[in-house]
Amino acid sequence: MKVKNKNVKKIMIVGSPNTGKSQTFNNLTRNYSLVANSLFTTIEIKKGYLFSGGINYEIFDTPGLYSLYVHSEEELVVRDTLLSETLDCIIQCIDANRLKQSLILTAGLLELGIPIVISLNAIDETVKKGFRIDADALAGILGIPVVESMSVDDNKTTELIAAAEKHCRIKREISYGELLEEGIS
Repeated sequence: MKVKNKNVKKIMIVGSPNTGKSQTFNNLTRNYSLVANSLFTTIEIKKGYLFSGGINYEIFDTPGLYSLYVHSEEELVVRDTLLSETLDCIIQCIDANRLKQSLILTAGLLELGIPIVISLNAIDETVKKGFRIDADALAGILGIPVVESMSVDDNKTTELIAAAEKHCRIKREISYGELLEEGIS
């Protein structure tokens, strides 16, 4: 399904390798993108479409990206697309078991000024290990929605779409604190 409406909202799914990006893409678009547990399975950007809440969305599935400071051609393609496309929202897939590493990318994405929604995946695995991540507290600290999910289980897709629909309208400015902001000025 290709959408020809000029009022299409563009959403890019990004995240480190093996964080559930392609499965999230499949859940949102009902298309098939290869899902495998190997680095750089998605080596090019794929597009799919979603119609929800009276709005047409063009969804981009991307190769894994650790930060905006790239180390491979796949990462370069993602970064260049982030910088060249007029995106309405980013869904960042984060593996709850590798939260610290993913937040490095989150910081860089926040600086782009594009609304972000986090899909916190593999929470079931984290719970099995005896850890619990407080998604509400994380959302409060970052100032962006965090949707807990298990990307292989389609049960949170509706919640993720709703968060993206609502948050695509909100631009957030990042603040580095009074001292750094003063120095930057």
